[in-house]
Amino acid sequence: MLSMMISCLVQSDQEFAVIQQPAESLCDRMPDAIECMPEDQGFEPIPQDDDPEDFPPEDTSCNTAMRIRKVIPLANSTAPVNTKPIVLTIGNGDDTHMAVDLKMNGQSVPHEQEVTCYVHEGDEENHCTYLLLPYTDLEPNTDYYVSVMTTDIHSEPGVDSGAMFRTSTDRKTMNAQAPQTEFLGYMDRELSAVQECDWKDAMKYEILTTVDQVNTENLSVIQVYEVHDTSTGDESLMHSIILPKELQYTNYRQVIRPGDEYPLRCFRAVHRDVAGNESPSSETICWDE
Repeated sequence: MLSMMISCLVQSDQEFAVIQQPAESLCDRMPDAIECMPEDQGFEPIPQDDDPEDFPPEDTSCNTAMRIRKVIPLANSTAPVNTKPIVLTIGNGDDTHMAVDLKMNGQSVPHEQEVTCYVHEGDEENHCTYLLLPYTDLEPNTDYYVSVMTTDIHSEPGVDSGAMFRTSTDRKTMNAQAPQTEFLGYMDRELSAVQECDWKDAMKYEILTTVDQVNTENLSVIQVYEVHDTSTGDESLMHSIILPKELQYTNYRQVIRPGDEYPLRCFRAVHRDVAGNESPSSETICWDE
């Protein structure tokens, strides 16, 4: 049974019901949803893109050094002047292993950073999310470089594998309603989908988030928060999901460390675009046995 609670941090005055549908109805509506396919095919769907290397499969081998999951804007793409780049990394490490910067003509652009790291699906696999927040709009029709440099702590220090992008003359705005987020299930992980370094005998929540506005020119992210206390708003970022261009929904799993199944979890989701615009928060959804 599902129950829904509103977090005091929810940014929208509007309430959106979490749709409860039987599996047959959901599969009729979205046959590629997680519930309708094997787990290893359903997590963070890989889009058909002009450049298949844009979305390489994640390397989940044990003790792999921190590396880039994605840089947004993508390399050699065009982005608005109010761009606020996003860098996503993965591996056995934390934010001290990679130094991220925004540069123009080799010089650092004044900005702030917000960095969050979280354990993904095993103790040797962490994700880090870097949000770069320039103090002012970027110069129009100008090349910028998002530098992602390995630090001295990294096993291969001094390697810069960032991405160049060019600004347009446009500013991007968002006038979106809150995304709709719903549970598809809470269950054991399928053995065929568990990688070598993943937690064994782990439970997972399967979640579907649908956004109000699709992005046609740049990738965006769904920021998924675990709400620890709905009365105080205590929460933490638990997942940054890459949302490909033109895609309005994404289904994903949140794996729970064995032994930490209780208390049952609550989540909310926010859609963030390349300019740092964020939608109102989805309703906080809580799983109840």
